[in-house]
Amino acid sequence: MIAFLSTYLFSESTHLNDLWERKDDSTNQYWTLPYVPGKRLDGPAYVLTSKQTFSGAEEFSYNLKNLKRATIIGETTGGGAHPVSGHRIDDHFRIGVPFCPCHQPHLQDQLGRKPASSRT
Repeated sequence: MIAFLSTYLFSESTHLNDLWERKDDSTNQYWTLPYVPGKRLDGPAYVLTSKQTFSGAEEFSYNLKNLKRATIIGETTGGGAHPVSGHRIDDHFRIGVPFCPCHQPHLQDQLGRKPASSRT
């Protein structure tokens, strides 16, 4: 979904991010799509965020900000853009542990260290 929505904001193929899988030491690249139906936006883009902006919306905001394609307006986001795996601690509790760090190929930075709106 992130690649699909992002494609409306770029006129050419754009490398959005990479996900590195620890268990098999593989990297998956994510790019904008070659085609989306309808018109693409060629003007300025703005993304409104809040403390409830989380997960995929955090990644979307972070990608657009660091690719200099959108201005982020609003509160610091909640983060949570790493894929996580659930692990049972006992009968009542589970914990989500990130297993696949996201990397911005153009920044060589790891997603998740700071929420999107507070990153420089």
